[in-house]
Amino acid sequence: MKLSEKDEDVWQTLRQLYATSRVPITPTSLGMKMGQPQHVASGYVSGPLRKLVQAGLVTRMEGGTYVPNDRLALNVDRNRKM
Repeated sequence: MKLSEKDEDVWQTLRQLYATSRVPITPTSLGMKMGQPQHVASGYVSGPLRKLVQAGLVTRMEGGTYVPNDRLALNVDRNRKM
């Protein structure tokens, strides 16, 4: 599955937030970290998050929070460097 630039930005931001907090991330906090106002933040990232879950790069947890799949992320990062 090909990721758009926005998908990759959402994925990288999710990984950074999760690395810092080590707790599942809400779509609203993710969108706000990406510079969106609170009232549109979750909508801004919902499409990319859905795509990242389908690609297996992100896991949706109970309560609608998200965590990156670090093991898969390492493989993707290695492939990009080649």
